[in-house]
Amino acid sequence: MSGTQLDLSLERIVRVRTAGPILSETLLRRLVLDALHVTRSKGSFRVSVQFVGDQRIQTLNRLYRGKDSVTDVLSFAHEEPGVADVFPRVEDVTELGDIVISVPQAMRQSSQKRQALKLELAWLVVHGTLHLLGYDHMRPKEFTEMRGLERRILSHFFPKSATSAILESL
Repeated sequence: MSGTQLDLSLERIVRVRTAGPILSETLLRRLVLDALHVTRSKGSFRVSVQFVGDQRIQTLNRLYRGKDSVTDVLSFAHEEPGVADVFPRVEDVTELGDIVISVPQAMRQSSQKRQALKLELAWLVVHGTLHLLGYDHMRPKEFTEMRGLERRILSHFFPKSATSAILESL
């Protein structure tokens, strides 16, 4: 992954008890870097990842998307129209944006899918990173492209059977 650098800011705002480990900062960094590599993004990037509770993500979802409900992940790209002036390039570092993940929602989803929480959180990190890079899944063609990238990235870290199962359940 030469040619790509990452400044990662990690904040765990929620405290939860889980049966196993959540995500190490090392894995988190590797997931974001791999997403940058697979999408051929080169340069120096800054990404912020926050792990929050349901109340915080519901508030953000209501304020920024007009949806008063809990969601699993929100991405706030700094390169959206009008945002670049607020978050300019600093020292040749591109401010990609912020990823906010609800740990309780991820726990519910992993339980429903009968998948490890670690895999669910990894998928949400990759999903959020791809949104920061401009990928979407609103149209069938976009959906197929984004799911293919998610599958490819996650398969570098988890068994293919597990990544297929989590993506098929969406």
